[in-house]
Amino acid sequence: MTRRWSAPTRRMHQGIIALMLSAGALVSASAMSGCAGDGLVYDTYRHDSHRWNHDDDRFYRQWEVETHRAHSNFRRRSHSDQQAYWGWRHRS
Repeated sequence: MTRRWSAPTRRMHQGIIALMLSAGALVSASAMSGCAGDGLVYDTYRHDSHRWNHDDDRFYRQWEVETHRAHSNFRRRSHSDQQAYWGWRHRS
């Protein structure tokens, strides 16, 4: 025997499902963003700004490994570390 739901109950369940899917999409999008976020990051090596993306995050983590640095958010790094990264990045 199948269960029949009233129209208001069905609409409420559809709304809850839509809300859960939207929340899941927002959470997964923020979880996949890079260390520095998706904003602009100033490059002191070339005196310009870059939009930080997945490739920058990958290179940044590679730089941390190659230079034996502990992982840290790029924006929290010292000015000299940020300059060292941009120098390395432009040579790579």
